[in-house]
Amino acid sequence: MRKIFIIFIALFFANVATNFTYAQDAKARTLLDAMSNKYKKYKSFRATFTSTLASESESINESLTGTITVKGNKYHLKTKGQEIYNDHKTVWTFLDDANEVTITSYDEADGLNPTDIFDIYKKGYKYVVVEEVKVGGRAHQVIDLVPEDKNLQFFKVRLTIDKANYSLASWNIFEKNGRVHSYKISDFQPNVSVTDSDFQFSKVKHANVEEVDLR
Repeated sequence: MRKIFIIFIALFFANVATNFTYAQDAKARTLLDAMSNKYKKYKSFRATFTSTLASESESINESLTGTITVKGNKYHLKTKGQEIYNDHKTVWTFLDDANEVTITSYDEADGLNPTDIFDIYKKGYKYVVVEEVKVGGRAHQVIDLVPEDKNLQFFKVRLTIDKANYSLASWNIFEKNGRVHSYKISDFQPNVSVTDSDFQFSKVKHANVEEVDLR
C-alpha cells in the first residue's frame, strides 16, 4: 500500500493545473496568498510528514511517515523502503527491498512537484473558509478547494493553515470513491543546506544496485 500513497501524490499534482479562473472567497484568497508567498520566499526546505489513507467502506486505515527536501523545482522524497530523486531532468525511483532503481526522463505533465500544493488554488478552483480550529493551541483556518473540472478523481482538497504565521499544517484530499488521503506536517525546516547532487541518485552509495533505465 506504500506505493499507492506515492502514486496518488503524483497523479494529484499532475492533474491540478487547469485553464479556468473563477470568482472566489476574498477571505480565503487573502489567507491562501499569504501562505503561498511565505513558502515562495524559501530557497529550500525539508519537511517531515505523515501520510494516511483511509476508507471506511474498504476498511483501510494505513499510515506512513517520510521526509521531503525541496530546492526550487528539484526534490528528494523518502518514505519507508522507497526514495524518489528528481533533478528536473531525470527521475530515479529507488526500492530498498529490491535494491533496484528505475530511471525515467522528467516530464512536467506527469511529474510530481511538491511545491504545487502552495499554488494549486490559483487556477481551476473555487475556495472558501469553512471553519476555524485549534491545532496545538493555535488558531488555524480550514479552507476547502473545489475543482471546477468534475472529471478529476477527487472532489475536494482541504487545507489547514495557521492563522498567525500562514504555515500549512495539513491537507486532505477527498476522492469520489470515498478514500481520504491526509498529509500532516510535523516538522518544517526552511532554507536547509543542500546541493544539486542531493537530488540525484548515487550508485556509489548503493552497492550492486539493479538499474532499470526507461529513458
